Order: sequence, then C-alpha cells, then structure tokens
Amino acid sequence: MVVTVLGGPLGRRASNCAGGHPDIARRIVLDAVLTVVVGAEQYVVAVMFASCDAVDASPVTTTHSTNVDTVQGSYDAFNNGEIPMVLAAMQPDVEWVERAGPYQGRYVGPQAIVDNVFAPVPKDWSEFTVTPDEFLEAGDVIVVLGWFAGTARESGTSFRSRFAHVIRMRDGLEASFEDISDAHALHVALGH
Repeated sequence: MVVTVLGGPLGRRASNCAGGHPDIARRIVLDAVLTVVVGAEQYVVAVMFASCDAVDASPVTTTHSTNVDTVQGSYDAFNNGEIPMVLAAMQPDVEWVERAGPYQGRYVGPQAIVDNVFAPVPKDWSEFTVTPDEFLEAGDVIVVLGWFAGTARESGTSFRSRFAHVIRMRDGLEASFEDISDAHALHVALGH
C-alpha cells in the first residue's frame, strides 16, 4: 500500500497571505487531500482547507477534541493489553472492517471484534504493536495514520507496515472502524 498526501500550491498561496508573514503562513493548509492508494484503487479519506481570511495572528495552539482523545486512548489501551478499555470506547453496534490480511472481514459488535480480530493476535504474534503517528479529524470522522509492527510466533519473522484507519464516531464512541493497510507484510511474516 502506498499512502500519499497530495497538496495544492501551498507555499505560493501561503506566502501571498498577510504579505508572506512566516507565522501566519505556517497555519494555512490549502488543498490538502489525503489519498490512500491500494493497488489500482484510490480512496480519498480527508480533505482539509482554509483560506487566508480564516487565519489571524494569534499564537498557534494544538488541541485534541474529545473524540481524538477517545481514539488515542483506545490505541494506548490496545498496546497495553487493556482490551476492556478498548471495548469501552465502542458503540454496542460498532462495525469493524478489515479490508485484507489474516483477520479480513466485517464484524459487528465488540464480541465479534474480540473473537475475530483481538483474540487471534496473541496466538499469531509474539509481539504486536499499533503505533499511530497522526490523528486527522473532520467532524465525527477521524483518520489515523501509523504503523503496525510485530514478530510472528511460529516463523519468528518480524514486519513493519503502514496503515490508515478511518474511524467514525457517534455520541463520543467509535461507531465504525476501517483498517486500510498493507496486508502483504503480515502474510509474509505469518508464512502465508
């Protein structure tokens, strides 16, 4: 899988804002489209833009919304083996989609996710981590970019592969989760 970020003429447009003031230019994201390319198919998963008029000279602050905090907490809990905490962040009718890989399928409800995704992980992997790099938020949709890494229990083969997760929130809980990742690396490590 190849993940690319396609951008418009950010530098040129940003420099035209506020006479090219460097503090203001850093705050502008124009025409950024996150496109996930899987084989011959492309998925647009986020579009972000702002105009020069939307920017002021106030200091830049980074904040996390409650939704991002919830999702980030789920990744932390998973990596610490705290599966009940992961499940607590899900709606009872959560839909989980693994597009490819050893856990491929569509699962509805926390128990189906445990049975078909979470429970097989320690059987297949002696080590397995999910490391998010970025959380991109657009309303109730959060796109998480990061890395899977692990070592297959039987073969001892290690892998590292990129992922994009699309999470839709409802009432502060995860309503759907879609994994878009390079399943080939997992299959190779597992000897499939």
